[in-house]
Amino acid sequence: MALLERQIAFEPIALNLDGDQFWPDFLAINLFHRIPVLVDEDLTVVESLAILDDREAEYPTPAQSIAAETYL
Repeated sequence: MALLERQIAFEPIALNLDGDQFWPDFLAINLFHRIPVLVDEDLTVVESLAILDDREAEYPTPAQSIAAETYL
């Protein structure tokens, strides 16, 4: 949600939590089976708050706010 709100481009990859997190390809990225995972070139981050912190450092300019009327 934070990436969408900040209008930061990303490629979501859907996993079923009934075992997809144990696939060899996923284990090569994240040995702890945690979701979400951010992979950005040579950087892999596996903790939600660390991902948000990294994206804030990478994209410090806030995106335009969504109008309050959007939620009404």
